[in-house]
Amino acid sequence: MTMSRLKVAFDAPEHGWLKLELHSDDVAFSDTFSHIYSTLPSLCSALCEVAVGRRPRPVVFLLEPHEFEFSFTPRDEQTCIVNAVRFTNHGRDLENGEVVFRHSGTPQAIVLSFSRALRQLQTCLPEGEFATRWRQPFPATEMASLTAAVAAIKRGKRS
Repeated sequence: MTMSRLKVAFDAPEHGWLKLELHSDDVAFSDTFSHIYSTLPSLCSALCEVAVGRRPRPVVFLLEPHEFEFSFTPRDEQTCIVNAVRFTNHGRDLENGEVVFRHSGTPQAIVLSFSRALRQLQTCLPEGEFATRWRQPFPATEMASLTAAVAAIKRGKRS
């Protein structure tokens, strides 16, 4: 595991699919997931939980037929572990899971990295075009909650 900077990026959605890329100094992960699960709202909500020091539910990404599951595990106030585990099907049997990405960083840095990527995703297309390409609207309510959590993190850093 690393304490390096986490870089997160999404491509613009196309035909109900969205590419996610994760990079740290020595680990990279990239895959494309489907709109069928409510992944984006779940990701925003999970990041809000991380921002306040709670352990959120895992976030599931549908790769059809594979799935991968993100978990955010706060260790203490200064360390959070991000794991992405790929499963061969929706059963998500831990014995058959493969860790495809692991990163250790501060909860604040992890939330900020994902938040920046989600904000870029939100603004990469006009709202209607995003909904057409992703087959769901961008989760504006959940993103507003995440934006408030990020503002609180930034206020805390200035204190």
